[in-house]
Amino acid sequence: MAFLLLTLILPVTALVARRVPLGQLLKMASAWVVIFSILMLLVGNWERVAPAFRSLGDMLGISDQSVSGGTVRIRMAEDGHFWALVRLNGVERRMLIDSGATTTAISTDTAAAAGLDLDAAASIP
Repeated sequence: MAFLLLTLILPVTALVARRVPLGQLLKMASAWVVIFSILMLLVGNWERVAPAFRSLGDMLGISDQSVSGGTVRIRMAEDGHFWALVRLNGVERRMLIDSGATTTAISTDTAAAAGLDLDAAASIP
């Protein structure tokens, strides 16, 4: 909340310097509170919100991964790794792609959510 108040100081002081009438000043300040609140909610819940923006990224050609025919293209992330959004038995997860890996693994939570038989799965000691 303190961060939100600090970010409002700049626009409010700019409006005060312009000697905007008090009613209009309060209306504009309220609009800024709403804008910053929405932005903070989006950033704080990005993992939940991101799927809604995925189709927009695909349409603009800026998505992290794209499928063209039988080819999947994955862009390198800022951390230097390749991350893909994958679906296992209807369960969607973000996974690290290692093209040189000898062994592939998923977490037990992901396997359980995907309905895989954990007893029949090979495990590495």
